[in-house]
Amino acid sequence: MIPPVPTEKPGPGVTTPENQDGLVLAEDGNWYYYVNQQIAFDYTGLVSNEAGWWYVRNGRIDFEYTGLCYDPVWGWWLISGGTVAFEYTGLWN
Repeated sequence: MIPPVPTEKPGPGVTTPENQDGLVLAEDGNWYYYVNQQIAFDYTGLVSNEAGWWYVRNGRIDFEYTGLCYDPVWGWWLISGGTVAFEYTGLWN
């Protein structure tokens, strides 16, 4: 089962205040994707952390998105509520 939101607990490859790269929970309550300690507002795609794979639109996890997302390494994925629906095995349109 995929948790509804990323975990706040740092783990391997997860950010800390000293190393703000990856998914970070901001004071405004949104999860942002940081690259080189800057929010990657130009990024839309999948980002993973220890809690799952997340759909990031314009640098922020979009928890309202449900649809397809193409990842150049892993191919097409169904996104439901902002997270990859790993349990889904059928066709979707």
